[in-house]
Amino acid sequence: MMTKSDITTFAIAASQVHTYAESALHVIEQHPQYTQPCLVNYNYAFRNILIDPKTYQIKAFIDWEMFT
Repeated sequence: MMTKSDITTFAIAASQVHTYAESALHVIEQHPQYTQPCLVNYNYAFRNILIDPKTYQIKAFIDWEMFT
């Protein structure tokens, strides 16, 4: 059961999300180049990074843990 404190905390969080979403929409309107689709992965462990052995440049990011 949610308490009054839980509801207040949720309302504050929802307000912050709304503010952030409005800011993000403003940025997208001003900079449409940021609307390009992309893949996101936050698991940058060394085992997930493929590096060219000659140039040492990153060639790819992989994450087999999430592979289904």
